[in-house]
Amino acid sequence: MLYPAAKSPLASTHCYASRHDALTTLQEREAAMAVTAKHENAALQTPSPMRIVRLPEVKALTGLSRPTVYERIRDGEFPRPVGLGGRTVGWVEGEVTAWIQGRIAIARGHDS
Repeated sequence: MLYPAAKSPLASTHCYASRHDALTTLQEREAAMAVTAKHENAALQTPSPMRIVRLPEVKALTGLSRPTVYERIRDGEFPRPVGLGGRTVGWVEGEVTAWIQGRIAIARGHDS
């Protein structure tokens, strides 16, 4: 059986690819997604205590918005950033990870 090939958004529907080509493309995409997920999970499981992470990564790790991060810093409930020069700041990854672990412990009913 033949399936339409997606060469470009403007490709005509009379171009066809074999089912094998479609499966190969799908398998390649799934393999790439698996590698990306494995890399992201490894990064979350083995943080470097001396690695500096910027705000987008802090937001991704914690699930907090930018205003919430800075509100919690102001209230003393979140690690303070480290100045990197000029107006650039970052957070020590180990401190952010420890904060996350503390939140998990609180949610699970453990004192920390």
